[in-house]
Amino acid sequence: MRGKFSVHSDFLMVLTLFSAFRLLMLVWFSPESIFTGGFLGHEYYYDMARYSDQGLYPFVHFWFEYPPIFPYLAIAVYKFTQLELGAPSFEYFNRVLTFVLLPFDILTLVNLYRIAHRLYGTRLAVRASWIYALLLLPAYYWWHGPDPILVALTWQSFYWLLAGRNGAAAFALAIAIATKFTPAFLAGTAFRFIATRQQLFLFTAILGAIVILIFGAFFIQSPVFTLASFQVLVSVSSWETIWAVIDGNFSYGNVGLMPRHFDPAMAAVPIYNPSAVPGWLTLLFFGALFLIVFTRPIDRANPRQMLVFTGIGLMLFLLWSKGWSPQWATLVIPLFLLCYPNWRGLLLSLVLTFVGLLDSLITLSHNNPGVYMLGVIGRTGVFIFVALDLYAELTRRAHKTLIRADE
Repeated sequence: MRGKFSVHSDFLMVLTLFSAFRLLMLVWFSPESIFTGGFLGHEYYYDMARYSDQGLYPFVHFWFEYPPIFPYLAIAVYKFTQLELGAPSFEYFNRVLTFVLLPFDILTLVNLYRIAHRLYGTRLAVRASWIYALLLLPAYYWWHGPDPILVALTWQSFYWLLAGRNGAAAFALAIAIATKFTPAFLAGTAFRFIATRQQLFLFTAILGAIVILIFGAFFIQSPVFTLASFQVLVSVSSWETIWAVIDGNFSYGNVGLMPRHFDPAMAAVPIYNPSAVPGWLTLLFFGALFLIVFTRPIDRANPRQMLVFTGIGLMLFLLWSKGWSPQWATLVIPLFLLCYPNWRGLLLSLVLTFVGLLDSLITLSHNNPGVYMLGVIGRTGVFIFVALDLYAELTRRAHKTLIRADE
């Protein structure tokens, strides 16, 4: 036991400081910023949760653009704070909800270390952990919505796939998808790297059963608003991507204020310009690109190749997506640090951080196309670079990829 502690003692120092830093933030720090117009993501969920005072709930009495896990977690936190205060202020609700998310934020750091340790050993795993722990962007977006849950569970699922625990990986991925649909890209990794049909069937059965159970329960209760909650994802106007520039949408993602959610017909009506490029065409194009990657010869026993394949899948998913939210960077940054536990990973993470600042400035720029396009082009360029670089590695003959510690 002492030997194991000695091996991981440097990381335990990082973990201790990271956890203490987050706990002290809850007391001393407010994430409200002039650069976001004072916007706080949890405020949206606070307004939603207050409808529960009237017996009104998402997916049952109104449609909601996010899957049910986080909205109902927010409602549970709201009800808990009511027990103490009767009518809880947003400030109190916000800090309790953020505290509930702390274990997931910590789990992301733990998974980053565990995956990097498995790939590269202790030294580079600790380095990647230090870099992540000192980045402000993950700490800031810890306060803003469901992303700490989906990021932690996505990388937990990847770690379990790496360890061959496919049933557990399917469970973690299913809960992540029921929190936000973005982690669905990881299913491609499972289908490519799970070696046997029996294990692949187990993974698919568990993943499908949990997702169907969660969404099916709401569909039985209220098919109209459950279907409308899916419809809004198809019809929502593009935002903060190259597709948004093509569509002439120079604003952040918007599905309308809460009163609009009580009309299921409004889920099919976009706020801004509709897509100029048909969705089926972009899906066909990026699906073909992913099929090319999927059919490349793969060494399933090489954990680095599993990571590289996953990285390409995530980059293609983000390039295909008609929307981008700045907090999605919290899912991407661990990938950068895992693929490049060196200066390249650090610089890519910082570029994404400062591009995130441009994303925030959109709310203050009065929809300034120049600021908007600068952020979109910078971020898209990073994703294309990483996708091409990882694909170049994937197409080399199977080999052990070593990351030099002095890079």
